Amino acid sequence: MNTTQRSSPRMPPRSRVIVAWMGVAVYGAGVFALSALSNPSAIPGWNIPHFDKICHAIAYAGLTWLLIYALTLTSTTRALPRLILMAAILAVCYGVLNEFHQLFRPRRSASIADIGANAAGVGLVAWSWPRIQRRWLSAVRSRKGGTGCMPRAEYCYSCGSEIERYEFTECKACHEYFCEDCVNEEELCDQCCEAATQEEV
Repeated sequence: MNTTQRSSPRMPPRSRVIVAWMGVAVYGAGVFALSALSNPSAIPGWNIPHFDKICHAIAYAGLTWLLIYALTLTSTTRALPRLILMAAILAVCYGVLNEFHQLFRPRRSASIADIGANAAGVGLVAWSWPRIQRRWLSAVRSRKGGTGCMPRAEYCYSCGSEIERYEFTECKACHEYFCEDCVNEEELCDQCCEAATQEEV
């Protein structure tokens, strides 16, 4: 791998972090308020078969997306898989607590099926986030001039954190860019690990 000297990672602006977590709080409060409704059947379309389960999945998919985004801005872990797992656990636990809360609401009850629908939405985002991110970064890189050109600001292929020009490590196997934290923690892609194994042999 071709390594260039890198300065210590910088945190994003505080205002950006605050807005991200405010988004999580407002969205979570909205989900809580909807789950507290005593007569959800008054919502248009609620009586359509499985419509409520679709709503559960969409609601918790959105919550998971916001959690992952907020965690990537504030966590010092920098390893994307760990942040996704953390966000998924938080979202699922919130869904379970919401179902428990419904036990104390008039004409409401807890449902294992609803928890499953919540988990399905969480799992969909957890599975798709790194894939969408990699496709997006690949598209950005191609517009900036291909793998041989490093734009003014790029993003780590593994954790998604922003890295400035000349402050990165480029893998000779896949030509992706990695921040210093991911290189030290060996949070590299499969191609990088495979290439490193072959070199050692």
